[in-house]
Order: sequence, then C-alpha cells, then structure tokens
Amino acid sequence: LTAGMFYKLTLSVTAPGSSQSASVAVQVFVQPGSIVASIKGGAGRSMRVSDTLLLDASGSYDEDKTGVTGLAAGLLFSWSCTQVAPTFNSSCAAALNVTRSAATAHTAVFEVVPLLSASGTDVQIVLDIADTTGQRSAQATVTVSLLAALAPVVAVSAPAVAASGVVNAGQLLQLRGALSVPASIGGNAT
Repeated sequence: LTAGMFYKLTLSVTAPGSSQSASVAVQVFVQPGSIVASIKGGAGRSMRVSDTLLLDASGSYDEDKTGVTGLAAGLLFSWSCTQVAPTFNSSCAAALNVTRSAATAHTAVFEVVPLLSASGTDVQIVLDIADTTGQRSAQATVTVSLLAALAPVVAVSAPAVAASGVVNAGQLLQLRGALSVPASIGGNAT
C-alpha cells in the first residue's frame, strides 16, 4: 500500500447453495510514516579547537521508504548553529569557521571547524530534515563544547543502542569510553 492514499476494500459473502449474499465496503487511508532525524554520536559532544568534527546524519530515514537512508531516501538536510555559552549569539560566527561549515550546510554530514579563539564556548547545532514535498520533517540537536587545543576529550557511547536511544528496563546496556589527548602529550586510551 502507498502512504497518503485511500483504498476501498469490499467484502462479499454468498451462502453456498443459495442466492443470498451480502456485501460491505470500507475506505482505508494509509497514514504517511514519520521522518526520523538521527545524528551519530549522541546529543552532546566535546572537541578541541584544533580539531575538526564531522556530524553524520546519513542514517536518518523516511519510514515510508525501506532499505534506504539519508540522501538516497530523498531527504533534504539543513544545518544551523547557535552559540549558547558563555554568551548567547544567534550565529556561530564567533566560534566556528562558518565558511567551511556553510559548505556542508545542506548535506548529510556537517563539518564543525572551530576558531582557535573559541575555547570555552558551547554551540548548539540543529539539523532539520524534510521530505521532498516539505510536508513531513524532523529535527535533531547536538551541543558541542569547544575545549582548549591541549585539553583531553572524554567520549562515552552505547554502541548497541538503537538509533531511537531507547533502552528497555530488562535490556543489557554496554557503554564504551574513550579518552583522547593530543599526540604531543601521549596519545589515546580506550
């Protein structure tokens, strides 16, 4: 069945050996599914101002299209950024290289390139996804904390958790942690 379409279903019954029969009809509407916005790595990230971070939303999908995600599912991507700390600013021009970020603003992967002077800043990056008709959409948000160039970065992930982020009460939860320090200080640990 195709989403957004009406279908008429008719049931007719005839008694065997008789000319008696009855019919009933019903009209069914197939409700369109949802657009699901998903950014790999979770809703909170930390990065050094000397690094580049790629926010990957290529796993986002349209529930009406099976077997395809991201651009292959016909999704339209739009990324935007707001500085939220230490002061609010409706853009990220004081924290990010907006020229490099703008180049990926309508793709499934957004490039975050901080300015070296942005240490101690938090930015909120919003992904808006829509289908080609613009009638269905979804949104996901990531807050990125920008750390000093030599700061350690701690990351925690739950690799076995579904994209929805939902874990059932009886389900085993495995967490994975990583500590990253610049190579000049000593490398990485997991």
